[in-house]
Amino acid sequence: MTEKTRSDNCDKRRWKRFINANETPPACSGTYTYPLVERKTNDNIKKQDPGKLRREKFLYRMWLDREWQVAVDFGCGIGANFDCFDQQQNKSKLLVGLDPDPARAHSAMTHANRLKYVEAVVICADVSLFENSPDDLFVDAVLCSQVLGHVPRKELGRIVRGISAKLRTGGSCAISIPVIGASFTDDPTAGGWVSGDDFVHLVYCDRSPFDKDYRKKVPGEIFDQYAACSPQDVLPVRNFWLPEFPNVSQHELPTPVATIPPTIGQAIAPFFNVSEVVLYAIHRHVARKTKEIGIGDAFIIMTRT
Repeated sequence: MTEKTRSDNCDKRRWKRFINANETPPACSGTYTYPLVERKTNDNIKKQDPGKLRREKFLYRMWLDREWQVAVDFGCGIGANFDCFDQQQNKSKLLVGLDPDPARAHSAMTHANRLKYVEAVVICADVSLFENSPDDLFVDAVLCSQVLGHVPRKELGRIVRGISAKLRTGGSCAISIPVIGASFTDDPTAGGWVSGDDFVHLVYCDRSPFDKDYRKKVPGEIFDQYAACSPQDVLPVRNFWLPEFPNVSQHELPTPVATIPPTIGQAIAPFFNVSEVVLYAIHRHVARKTKEIGIGDAFIIMTRT
């Protein structure tokens, strides 16, 4: 056994011991409750951009084609992206699924038990698990899929700091986020939104994405309240302003983007270098279902400095 193999195995054992020692029964966590079931959100995604989830998985798998021994799926939900980690070349590596919602963490445990190659553990917890972990306990890769656009605004910096503290120098973090461009000002659901700002709103998922009342622009304070505790079928969404939102009629998705949302850039600047920004989803127009507008999703790969 090489020195590197011994070190890798030690890291995996230490993470498992730490998680076992800090595990809270899912029913008792109570730190956060997500308002929706995946079926409703996925149905609405397919109506707006049928290829989004396929492209998302493709990007995650491409990103994970790198050296890692311990990876974290931060905000893993029901474990829908665990299969992106579960590749033959990742045999015996450790995947840590972390989600603050008790019901989703419980479902993720079931998914983890079905994985073929990676060893997976799931814990019902939020970023405080990172904040309270030993200073010398690190991971190699963190996936943060569609999390940062649905948390209270003040939590963005806290989550970025927590992730950066646990990533090794040179480690990689990949995030996917909702984004918005200037052309969205013409949309019937823009609600007076001014380009240059993040667009914070509520999505009513029991309605069609093509209804004019599908989304409602709200003040930041209202968004924060819903992001902390949402009623059933109401999803708080923060679309991050993307200055150079490309004209997708001239590109195929995914397509590289030259800029990063300023809010994200400010949060990550002290900790990460950005290596790639990709726009991979565009939502169809509310009124005319075939027209694409400046609202969608971006994938960002960052390296810990």
